[in-house]
Amino acid sequence: MSTSYSVAFGGLSFDETSATYRLVEAAPADEKWRRSWATAPYVAGGTVLAEVADVSSYRMAIRCIGGGTNAGTLLNAIRTASRALPGTLVVVLAGASETYQARPADISCRAEYEDLANNQRLVTLVFPVQPYPS
Repeated sequence: MSTSYSVAFGGLSFDETSATYRLVEAAPADEKWRRSWATAPYVAGGTVLAEVADVSSYRMAIRCIGGGTNAGTLLNAIRTASRALPGTLVVVLAGASETYQARPADISCRAEYEDLANNQRLVTLVFPVQPYPS
């Protein structure tokens, strides 16, 4: 990402000046709705009885870049910070701040994006968040 950013959750925080983490991508939280139908949802002329905002997801990809620290140790720090939730997830992209109430993230690492020779690992996080950021 070429823009300024900062990320904070569960006691872990970093920004574009960090020597250990880089935010590769972040997307605004999904917006999901839970609906109650009077008929099956696919029936023509069906009536929605109620709609309520459901749990959303905030996705981001972080590159652990070492900075003198083993990439596995950095990944463990991300896992520990995620486990410290529920709490706030604060993401600032290009000066626009969003604060979510978040639950622990689903975390995945894909082997094809690892560069252990250069002590780097790509980590994808999906946080369940409240429907509306503050």
